[in-house]
Amino acid sequence: MSDTGTSSTDNITNATNLEFQVSGGIPNGTVEVVTRRNGGDECYVADGSGVALLCLPDNAANGNHNFAARNSISGAAGSNSLRTLVVTIDRTAPTVTINQAGGQADPTHLLPINFTVVFSEAVNGFSNSGISLTGSTADVSAASINVTGSGTTYNVAVSNLLGSGLLQAAVIQNAAQDTAGNGSAASTSSDNTVLFDNIQPSVTIEQASRTNRSDQHAADHFYRRLQ
Repeated sequence: MSDTGTSSTDNITNATNLEFQVSGGIPNGTVEVVTRRNGGDECYVADGSGVALLCLPDNAANGNHNFAARNSISGAAGSNSLRTLVVTIDRTAPTVTINQAGGQADPTHLLPINFTVVFSEAVNGFSNSGISLTGSTADVSAASINVTGSGTTYNVAVSNLLGSGLLQAAVIQNAAQDTAGNGSAASTSSDNTVLFDNIQPSVTIEQASRTNRSDQHAADHFYRRLQ
């Protein structure tokens, strides 16, 4: 079967034209494939050795399809195979969001700055290279990105910012793949920015101004007259 994605044996695929290899065909006969979901025969190709490549056109909908094979001689179809093959067709790209992690201070002077990434289904292959910091006003020229997690949920930690400003994180298109091999969509966000401020406040200290001596003398004289 034309299996795609993380495994070539899990019968989950995003292929647009399914092909199956069927053994046990009768020489000079025809092997047909039947899908119970669609309720009718699908296309087939057979050779004289009794091994057939069977295909399902691109009109197959997403979801589970149950397939069985049967021999046909001179137009007379035999019984369906006892064993059916369940194939999951999935051509839908995973969606993904990225936002500030829960508890992340904003603004902050502390690193790393954390974001939470959530995919609509479990994915594989998501790594640091799937994160873009484009749009940041903070100095991200030497920024380091660390992605941890699995399945649907990941944490993105950004460190080594060289200057203050807004840090903005996004997930690029095709940053990860689902089980069928569909690349993920670009991320959407409701709050994917954090203000980083590593500039310490400045302070000055000076000697307080001294009162003019004559003014002080006059003040002392006036005070004594009041006594």
